Amino acid sequence: MKKTISLMIFSIIKKLLIFSFLLPIIVFANTKEKVKFVKCVDGDTAKFERNNKVFTLRFLAVNTPETKSPKKGIEFYGKEASNYTCNRLKEAKTIEIEYDNQSDRKDRYNRNLGWVFLDDKLLQKDLVENGYAKVDYIYDKYKYVEELKEIEKKAKEAKKGLWQKESNNISNSKKKTKKNIFSIILDVLQSVVNLLSEIFKVFKLT
Repeated sequence: MKKTISLMIFSIIKKLLIFSFLLPIIVFANTKEKVKFVKCVDGDTAKFERNNKVFTLRFLAVNTPETKSPKKGIEFYGKEASNYTCNRLKEAKTIEIEYDNQSDRKDRYNRNLGWVFLDDKLLQKDLVENGYAKVDYIYDKYKYVEELKEIEKKAKEAKKGLWQKESNNISNSKKKTKKNIFSIILDVLQSVVNLLSEIFKVFKLT
């Protein structure tokens, strides 16, 4: 009897310890916390303040054109995306961050990763919808990704924002392909004409 009671107590303590360990993780994931805007970085990154500490947040699951990359320089629609994000952050009355339990808390540059809500509206959704960002860096089943992909499809079809250049690149590529084929055909025809000319000369001499 005493052994049974001891085992029951041990089992309860074990469950409580496991629960106490998992509780911070459960609370941490998919919950929103209010932050204060500090500084713009670019279209998909900004600095915020929480508990008197400033940190950098990289917006989860989206990628805007570069504006400060030493290698890439300023990419097409990069400034527009950066200005849009900065204005939205400055104008927002309430800013909340939601961490996704399917994502790492930080990236390799030690930036926090999360969803950004401005006055209860998901910023990543607005960025993708208006052609300021692509859905990118997806390493797991993040919470809002499927919705973002549907929105991205519509933005791409409407050639919004950064998709204007993507569309032009495809069009230019097709033109180059047609031009190359035409050039090849001309070269072949010229070779045939030259060959026939040589044959004609041979027959004329004989």
